[in-house]
This record gives sequence, structure tokens and C-alpha cells, in this order.
Amino acid sequence: MLGDLHDWFLENGGQLAPGLHVADSDLGGRGLFAESFIPAGSQVLSLPLEAALSSADDTVADLPVNSLFRLTELLCAEIQKGDASRWACWFRSLPRQCGSWPEWREQELRLAQRGPPKLFQEAVDLARKLPQWHKQLSQILPGSVIAGLDDKSSFRRALAILFSRRFGILCDGCKIAVCVPLGDMINHASTEANVEVQYDQASRRLSFVTLDDVAAGAELLICYGQLDNLELCTSHGFALPENPLDSIVLADDVKLTRASQLALPALAEVQCIMDALPPEDEDKATWLDANSSQACCAIASFRLSYRRLLRQLLDNPSQEQSEQEPGIGEIQK
Repeated sequence: MLGDLHDWFLENGGQLAPGLHVADSDLGGRGLFAESFIPAGSQVLSLPLEAALSSADDTVADLPVNSLFRLTELLCAEIQKGDASRWACWFRSLPRQCGSWPEWREQELRLAQRGPPKLFQEAVDLARKLPQWHKQLSQILPGSVIAGLDDKSSFRRALAILFSRRFGILCDGCKIAVCVPLGDMINHASTEANVEVQYDQASRRLSFVTLDDVAAGAELLICYGQLDNLELCTSHGFALPENPLDSIVLADDVKLTRASQLALPALAEVQCIMDALPPEDEDKATWLDANSSQACCAIASFRLSYRRLLRQLLDNPSQEQSEQEPGIGEIQK
């Protein structure tokens, strides 16, 4: 399947650095790796904009909605085409579940309900958006593919892909949303990204360019944004075991990070937050269970990382925990 995607990529004007290949990532799922040294400033992957799926596509560019919903309409239309879609090969290469919030159902909401409260509230708020968005878009775009869907699964799938795999770029002075086949396999790093996406207006090509030297055997990484694990969990379907952007918010809106120094009563409140979480072993079991959905794994990973931050605050905020607990890492690409 990935071989087919590689062939499709080259046939549609894509350019790939020699030795770049897909392999299992320590972050979870799959990623792109360099077989040999790549110097900073090198183009590792490039694709014409017209070969990517974007909100600038001629079929959706003039719709009176924002770029995210224009791309959603395009994704829905192509999903409905099945094997007749120009991007059928890319759709087949995607994991069965992206793990982002549009795919969350009762099972995921029940798991999120076990805490922390902020996770469940975010999950509920997002779950309410899907039927609201479908209704609003159907009213604004009565002739659209979205409005004509009897089964909303295509809409749910399109949104899940959108939230977990899109990039934002400036094109002709406007921000557009775009999915880049093969480029979407580059995993996220909060602070150790070695690649960025660029767009050249003259050639109308999307390129992934190295920010630093990449050692032989190293994984290519890109920063999706300054996102804490709550947003990574809901929007991208994974959580980082040690996300430097994570924090704990106390009842008085005081935000605690790994570097925070605690004193009573803050110490007591953090302990109460820890005690209110479900047993840690349950989340470890969910994360390790091959039958768990991608979203359930992301929620379990989020809570494992959340506990680790709480424990660091309680034990010794000036020292890193030596215990390394599992985290799901990236969506299974």
C-alpha cells in the first residue's frame, strides 16, 4: 500500500530525497526517516499544490465558507468517489482510525469522563460541534456533497483527517488548508523539529525543508504548533510522554508547570487532582490493548502523561522523573 503511494507521489510530480523511507517510529505508528546524512536547508520532499488536497482546489475554492470547511467538502467528495478518486491511493494508506475528536463515540467519551474534568469538558464541547457543523454547512451549502450525505460517516471521517493531518500555508496572500500525501507522515515534535513546510508561489509547490542537519537513520520531525497534550489528544489523536507545554490549572486559575515550586495549599490541591484520577494500571492496560481504539489509546496516553506531571510536581518539581511510562505518541500512520 505504501509502495503504491510512493509510486502515486512520483507520478503526480512529487520529488523525494534519496534514501527517504517510511518506517516504524519510536513516537508510535510510522514516520519518515533519512538513510543518510541530510544537511540543513535541504529539500526532502516536494509536491505540486494541485496534486495535494487543498481548500484552493477549483471545485471548492469559491465556496462561501472558511478554508477548513472548503477542504472538508473536498475530502467528503473524494471519500464518496471511492476508488474513482484521484487520491484513492492516499486514502487507502491512511490508518483505519485517526483518533482525533470527530471519531470519538460513546466508548471514548466514557473513558474521557473519568478525568481530569477539563478533558471531558473539551470532549463534550467538541462532540457537540459535529452535528451543529453539519447542519450549518448543509444550510449554507445546500448543493454540496456534505448536505447530500445520508450517512454522516464520510463527514466524520473527513473532519478526522482534516484535524489530524492538515497543514496551513499562505497561498496568493490567503491562508489555505492542505493535506499533503506522504508529507503527512512526518511526525510532530514540540521542541526538536528538524523540518518545516514551505510554499513557493512562483512554482506553486509545497516543500519540506530541513531546519538542521539530519543524521543518518534519524526521523524527520515537524512542529504542528505550540500544543499541549490536551489539544494533541483531541485534535491529533496522540499525546507526548513529556510535553514541555503541559500545565496543571488550579481552582484559583494558577497554572503549574514542571518547573513550578509548590507549597500548601497548592500541594494539597495537586494531590486531590491525582487522587481523583482512575487507577493508573487501567490506563496502562488500555494503552497496551491491541483492541483499544486509537482515540482510547490517546486518552489513556494523555492521562499517563498528566499523572507524570502531577507526580513531578508532588515529588520534586526541580528534578525530572526517572520513571518512563508508556505514551502512544503519533497516530498510526
